[in-house]
Amino acid sequence: MEPNIHLQYFSQRPVGFPYRVQNHIHQMWEIVYYKTGKGSSLLNGKNFQYQPNTYVIIPPRTAHAEEAYTDGNINICLGFETEEFKEDFLPASLFTDADERPILNLLNNIENEIKNSGLYYQNIIAFAVSEIFLLTKRSLKKKKTDTDARVSMIREYIDNY
Repeated sequence: MEPNIHLQYFSQRPVGFPYRVQNHIHQMWEIVYYKTGKGSSLLNGKNFQYQPNTYVIIPPRTAHAEEAYTDGNINICLGFETEEFKEDFLPASLFTDADERPILNLLNNIENEIKNSGLYYQNIIAFAVSEIFLLTKRSLKKKKTDTDARVSMIREYIDNY
Protein backbone atom coordinates (compact mmCIF):
# COMPACT_ATOMS: atom_id res chain seq x y z
CA MET A 1 0.00 0.00 0.00
CA GLU A 2 1.37 3.39 -1.02
CA PRO A 3 1.55 6.20 1.59
CA ASN A 4 -0.68 9.19 0.88
CA ILE A 5 2.08 11.83 0.96
CA HIS A 6 2.34 14.73 -1.51
CA LEU A 7 5.59 16.67 -1.73
CA GLN A 8 5.03 20.43 -1.98
CA TYR A 9 8.63 21.68 -2.00
CA PHE A 10 12.20 20.55 -1.48
CA SER A 11 15.29 22.73 -1.23
CA GLN A 12 18.87 22.36 -0.14
CA ARG A 13 20.53 25.70 0.33
CA PRO A 14 23.42 27.42 2.02
CA VAL A 15 22.32 29.89 4.67
CA GLY A 16 24.55 32.88 5.36
CA PHE A 17 24.93 34.73 8.62
CA PRO A 18 22.97 36.64 9.75
CA TYR A 19 19.95 34.58 8.77
CA ARG A 20 16.57 34.80 10.41
CA VAL A 21 13.14 33.52 9.45
CA GLN A 22 10.34 35.23 11.36
CA ASN A 23 7.68 33.24 13.18
CA HIS A 24 5.17 31.82 10.70
CA ILE A 25 2.75 28.93 10.14
CA HIS A 26 2.24 26.42 7.27
CA GLN A 27 -0.80 24.30 6.58
CA MET A 28 1.47 21.33 5.83
CA TRP A 29 4.21 19.27 7.47
CA GLU A 30 7.77 20.52 7.21
CA ILE A 31 11.15 18.88 7.86
CA VAL A 32 14.28 21.02 8.15
CA TYR A 33 17.58 19.12 8.32
CA TYR A 34 20.67 21.03 9.47
CA LYS A 35 23.66 19.55 7.63
CA THR A 36 26.13 22.12 8.92
CA GLY A 37 26.27 25.12 11.22
CA LYS A 38 24.58 26.10 14.44
CA GLY A 39 21.51 28.09 15.31
CA SER A 40 18.09 27.94 16.88
CA SER A 41 14.68 26.78 15.83
CA LEU A 42 11.65 28.11 17.69
CA LEU A 43 8.70 25.68 17.66
CA ASN A 44 5.44 26.67 19.34
CA GLY A 45 7.35 29.07 21.60
CA LYS A 46 9.97 26.51 22.64
CA ASN A 47 13.57 27.21 21.61
CA PHE A 48 15.77 24.37 20.31
CA GLN A 49 19.50 24.73 19.60
CA TYR A 50 20.46 22.95 16.42
CA GLN A 51 23.86 21.72 15.29
CA PRO A 52 25.06 19.58 12.38
CA ASN A 53 23.01 16.45 11.67
CA THR A 54 19.98 17.48 13.65
CA TYR A 55 16.54 18.15 12.22
CA VAL A 56 13.13 19.46 13.16
CA ILE A 57 9.79 18.02 12.20
CA ILE A 58 7.10 20.66 12.19
CA PRO A 59 3.44 19.55 12.16
CA PRO A 60 0.87 21.60 10.24
CA ARG A 61 -0.30 24.84 11.85
CA THR A 62 2.73 24.95 14.18
CA ALA A 63 4.25 28.40 14.72
CA HIS A 64 7.97 28.26 13.99
CA ALA A 65 11.00 30.49 13.36
CA GLU A 66 14.69 29.93 12.71
CA GLU A 67 17.97 31.74 13.23
CA ALA A 68 21.53 30.86 12.18
CA TYR A 69 24.42 31.61 14.55
CA THR A 70 27.19 30.65 12.13
CA ASP A 71 27.99 31.32 8.48
CA GLY A 72 27.87 28.56 5.90
CA ASN A 73 24.96 26.59 7.31
CA ILE A 74 23.45 24.14 4.83
CA ASN A 75 19.80 23.31 5.39
CA ILE A 76 17.55 20.82 3.62
CA CYS A 77 13.91 21.85 3.73
CA LEU A 78 10.99 19.72 2.67
CA GLY A 79 7.27 20.46 2.86
CA PHE A 80 4.49 17.96 2.23
CA GLU A 81 0.83 17.27 2.78
CA THR A 82 -0.46 13.99 4.12
CA GLU A 83 -3.36 12.39 5.91
CA GLU A 84 -1.06 9.46 6.66
CA PHE A 85 0.06 10.86 10.01
CA LYS A 86 -2.05 12.77 12.53
CA GLU A 87 -0.63 16.08 13.73
CA ASP A 88 0.26 14.55 17.11
CA PHE A 89 2.08 11.52 15.62
CA LEU A 90 5.38 13.31 16.26
CA PRO A 91 5.94 16.31 18.51
CA ALA A 92 7.23 19.56 17.05
CA SER A 93 10.79 19.06 18.21
CA LEU A 94 14.48 18.80 17.40
CA PHE A 95 15.85 15.32 16.68
CA THR A 96 19.35 13.98 16.18
CA ASP A 97 20.15 11.79 13.19
CA ALA A 98 21.80 8.45 14.05
CA ASP A 99 25.51 7.94 13.42
CA GLU A 100 24.82 6.18 10.10
CA ARG A 101 22.81 9.27 9.01
CA PRO A 102 19.68 7.40 7.85
CA ILE A 103 17.58 10.57 7.75
CA LEU A 104 20.15 12.48 5.69
CA ASN A 105 20.47 9.49 3.33
CA LEU A 106 16.70 9.41 2.83
CA LEU A 107 16.63 13.16 2.14
CA ASN A 108 19.46 12.75 -0.39
CA ASN A 109 17.47 9.93 -2.02
CA ILE A 110 14.42 12.22 -2.22
CA GLU A 111 16.53 14.91 -3.89
CA ASN A 112 17.86 12.39 -6.43
CA GLU A 113 14.35 11.14 -7.19
CA ILE A 114 13.19 14.72 -7.80
CA LYS A 115 16.15 15.41 -10.13
CA ASN A 116 15.75 12.18 -12.10
CA SER A 117 11.92 12.03 -12.08
CA GLY A 118 12.06 8.37 -13.00
CA LEU A 119 9.18 5.96 -13.13
CA TYR A 120 7.34 5.86 -9.78
CA TYR A 121 9.48 8.66 -8.31
CA GLN A 122 6.53 10.18 -6.44
CA ASN A 123 5.81 6.81 -4.84
CA ILE A 124 9.47 6.41 -3.83
CA ILE A 125 9.45 9.91 -2.32
CA ALA A 126 6.29 9.10 -0.36
CA PHE A 127 7.86 5.93 1.05
CA ALA A 128 11.05 7.85 1.97
CA VAL A 129 9.10 10.52 3.86
CA SER A 130 7.12 7.81 5.62
CA GLU A 131 10.37 6.09 6.60
CA ILE A 132 11.73 9.36 8.05
CA PHE A 133 8.63 9.60 10.25
CA LEU A 134 8.83 5.99 11.38
CA LEU A 135 12.57 6.11 12.14
CA THR A 136 12.03 9.30 14.15
CA LYS A 137 9.09 7.74 16.03
CA ARG A 138 11.21 4.66 16.74
CA SER A 139 14.00 6.85 18.17
CA LEU A 140 11.49 8.41 20.59
CA LYS A 141 10.31 4.98 21.73
CA LYS A 142 13.91 3.84 22.22
CA LYS A 143 14.69 6.88 24.41
CA LYS A 144 11.61 6.16 26.52
CA THR A 145 12.58 2.49 26.83
CA ASP A 146 16.16 3.41 27.84
CA THR A 147 14.85 5.83 30.46
CA ASP A 148 12.36 3.26 31.79
CA ALA A 149 15.18 0.71 32.11
CA ARG A 150 17.35 3.17 34.08
CA VAL A 151 14.46 4.03 36.39
CA SER A 152 13.85 0.31 37.01
CA MET A 153 17.53 -0.22 37.86
CA ILE A 154 17.47 2.70 40.31
CA ARG A 155 14.28 1.42 41.95
CA GLU A 156 15.76 -2.06 42.26
CA TYR A 157 18.91 -0.62 43.84
CA ILE A 158 16.88 1.43 46.32
CA ASP A 159 14.69 -1.57 47.18
CA ASN A 160 17.71 -3.81 47.76
CA TYR A 161 19.75 -1.36 49.84
